[in-house]
Amino acid sequence: WREEQASQVLSRSQVGTVDMFDGRAGYGLILYGNFKIKGERKKENRGDIKFFARDIPDDFLMRHGGTVPAGTQIEFRVERRRGGEFVARQLKFPVAMSFKDLGLTDEVCRGAATALGQDPRKNPEAV
Repeated sequence: WREEQASQVLSRSQVGTVDMFDGRAGYGLILYGNFKIKGERKKENRGDIKFFARDIPDDFLMRHGGTVPAGTQIEFRVERRRGGEFVARQLKFPVAMSFKDLGLTDEVCRGAATALGQDPRKNPEAV
């Protein structure tokens, strides 16, 4: 049996925060709240879940020097492996960029910040 065939998807997409990642060991841990298992009424109470280096998108690793920084937000699905262990699969890392990083002009940035209720005169980081 290949691992992919042995795993069972148990949840919709979940969101958590990377607690740690050890590239040499090939895994990390995600902190998150409860998740609902498809077809079951009760929620599982879990505090962290393991993810594997092989599931991290290559472009994310290249942008972050081959690691996953603690505190990084991550989207994933919970799977139960053959031995009953819960693991995070189908990892997605949101791309966080500022308006300026996206190439928008200062005028557009100020307008967007104001529209979002973030007065750039009071909060320079909003732009």
